[in-house]
Amino acid sequence: MKKHINIIILILLLLNAILIYFTFFGFRERKKELKIENENSIIQNISVDYEVLGNPLANVKITDISNTNSNINSVVSSLGTAFDISGNFGNIQLQKATVSLKYNKEKLPSETAEDNLGILWYDEKNNKMVEISSKIDKNQQTITFETDHFSEYIFIDINKWHESWAKQMAKIRDTKAEFSVAFVIDNSGSMTTNDPQGKRIDATKQAISSLTTNDRYAIVKFENDATVLQYFTNNPEDAEDDYEEFKSTGGTNIVGAVEETIELLKEEDSNRDKIIILLTDGVDGNLNSKKDELVRKASDLGIVIFGIGLEANENSNLNFDTFSSLATETTGKFYRINDTELSNIFTEITNATVGVDGTIDSDGDGIPDGIEIAGMRDQFGNIIKTSPYLADTDGDGKSDREEIGTLKYDENGNMYYEIISNPLVNENEEQVKKVNYHIGPSETADKNNVWDSGFRTNVNALPFRNFAINDAATGGICEGFAILTERVYNGNFERKRNNVALGVKGVNIFKSRYGLLDLLAISTGYDLTGSRYNNMFNTKNLYSYVPSSEKLKNYMSRTLESQQIVNEDMDEGKEDGQLIKSLYFNWVEGNTKKNELFSIGDKKVTEKTISQLKDIFKNDKKIVTIQLPNHGINAYALEKCDQNTYILYVYDNNFPYDPLSINQKNSQMYTRNNAIFLKRIEDKNIFGGTNVNYRAAYFKQLYLTDSDKIDKNIDEFELIFDDEYSECFDEEKSNEKKVIVDDLPIHIDYEYIN
Repeated sequence: MKKHINIIILILLLLNAILIYFTFFGFRERKKELKIENENSIIQNISVDYEVLGNPLANVKITDISNTNSNINSVVSSLGTAFDISGNFGNIQLQKATVSLKYNKEKLPSETAEDNLGILWYDEKNNKMVEISSKIDKNQQTITFETDHFSEYIFIDINKWHESWAKQMAKIRDTKAEFSVAFVIDNSGSMTTNDPQGKRIDATKQAISSLTTNDRYAIVKFENDATVLQYFTNNPEDAEDDYEEFKSTGGTNIVGAVEETIELLKEEDSNRDKIIILLTDGVDGNLNSKKDELVRKASDLGIVIFGIGLEANENSNLNFDTFSSLATETTGKFYRINDTELSNIFTEITNATVGVDGTIDSDGDGIPDGIEIAGMRDQFGNIIKTSPYLADTDGDGKSDREEIGTLKYDENGNMYYEIISNPLVNENEEQVKKVNYHIGPSETADKNNVWDSGFRTNVNALPFRNFAINDAATGGICEGFAILTERVYNGNFERKRNNVALGVKGVNIFKSRYGLLDLLAISTGYDLTGSRYNNMFNTKNLYSYVPSSEKLKNYMSRTLESQQIVNEDMDEGKEDGQLIKSLYFNWVEGNTKKNELFSIGDKKVTEKTISQLKDIFKNDKKIVTIQLPNHGINAYALEKCDQNTYILYVYDNNFPYDPLSINQKNSQMYTRNNAIFLKRIEDKNIFGGTNVNYRAAYFKQLYLTDSDKIDKNIDEFELIFDDEYSECFDEEKSNEKKVIVDDLPIHIDYEYIN
């Protein structure tokens, strides 16, 4: 009996030893792979090599979650592949795991370099994304990382991720604080090329308009020498004449400009917060030796310097390291930007340092207007801009305040909101989650055959819904919209026009069929100096105007019966009155223009018109208003397809692009005019000779359709363009089509939530 007991004890000890071995000493090396079936995916294969302590039945599962509702798919810099790794064991048993992603570099977006590939993992406990260290093997086309725990991961452009988090978010200003802000602006000769449109001037005006009367500002320009254009003042109108002094000539004396500005700020009250915002595109040879002295002088006076390095092209030669340290060593920040980011950079800095007015909340949703307009970053890096005039922007019954979540700060002090649900997406309906909208010459187009103003509908457009004129048989004030858009973009829009004489440009109000409307519009003029309209026009971002009055708010479709503008709508005391008066005034003015640049009333244009458009788009970088039969629109780019064919890209305010309006699959997005087709024709004169014109075809419609029901290369496309026109559209033919088009060179990539 004792012998049997000893054997049993021996067996138990042996089993215990085996268990201890497998638990603490037994490593199992295994490998798991997942092939990505989506042929359009950049990632082709994901493999996991892992070591598990004990557990001989250990197994790992890799799941492609790219097309699921997982929060990780909303990351701002996603390259399209998200995946989950899980195991049937605890993290304490996982010794290490090596994850490798095989990618196809030919499918990378043109703006994403291989060196910028990266991986984020989702920290579910803290509800945020975390960057993970990875290695890129360009020869093998793999990106690899190691981990000691499993989670959800996403393949990203790490550079874009960093850019999103480098962006300064607007804060609510301290009502007791007073600021003295000096704008120090490069006026050297290179600015002629790097900022031909004078965006730095518009950016300065915009930033100054965001300051309060308690703040003071000054403007200093510099080239070979520094010149104070505007000494410190709190009146925005004081600087109006100063902007004419920017001629872009001479060298780049950064040191002299900073020294001059420090002397200016020395005279300001010591209780004021003092800021220098310095923009340059060049190099000052003295900056290296003088930098420490400038930092010391600024720091002694409590001056914070924000440096902006404009890197407009590959030939930029900024000494970034020295310039950057000039800012950071005064507790400021350095921004390295391109010309497309120039328009809003000053406002971004003032919003983040001075702050926005926290007392103005037009829709009463608990978020100040300035914060909603500037945008709020979520934990996934997205900048979300909600309507300051709708408490529930997406109409899902939850206020923007409820959905945007709690304001937090990351370990680097960056502001973000821990979003609960997207305030731009109605969760009660099937909505578009992401839309990448593009119309205009493609990036791969032959630049020698493209004349482009730089205007983009999803960046610069001012979308409004058209309003019909009382008893007008031909429609609404579309031309007023077009002229307003042109003037805002081109920088010559007057916000204030009072005491205008009767009969503007020959209009006889007593003979006009719209007599009373004309009288009201042109006799008192219009005044759009209110903060609401300044915000709308200054941001120049895609912004759908939402009427205040219930009457106009209900006008969601363009029908003459329900959208009529009458005299009372233009009354200054009425909601929306100022804007409608402005639009109507531009309509009156537009209808009295003589010798318009471009009118296709007979659906023909001349060679001279083509030449004028080329010069305006290429040299002046402006957009123009086009008069169609009974309709006004804007044109912004021209592309030559071949010797006999051009495409003129246009924007129609009647049908503003608005992703929130797409609420179900297979629905018409808009009947939207986007391009004019110009084909060379020869008209024989019966008396001899030949006239050469271009016939304009303007019948373009876009329909958004469920991509699952569209073949990769749709047959309709082949029917639209003859072979002779194919040169402009090769790229479109080669891409996967996600829209049905009718005479329209356009593509839209989109995703649905459900």
